[in-house]
Amino acid sequence: MGTASSAQLKVLLLGVELPAGKPALLEYAVRQRAEPQLIDALQSLPPREYASVDEVVEELLRDG
Repeated sequence: MGTASSAQLKVLLLGVELPAGKPALLEYAVRQRAEPQLIDALQSLPPREYASVDEVVEELLRDG
C-alpha cells in the first residue's frame, strides 16, 4: 500500500468506532463506498482488534 492509499484509508476510516476487528473495518469501508483497492487492502489485514486507524495503516504498510 502506498502513501496516497494510506492517506485515503485514514480519511475513509475517520468515523469508525474503535477498537474494531477486521470484519467491522471492512463493513464500515463498504458502507462508506470505499475504492476497491482499499477494500482489498483491508481484506489482507490479520484478523484481530485494531485500537486506532494508525494501527490499521501501519499493519498494511508493514505487509505491503
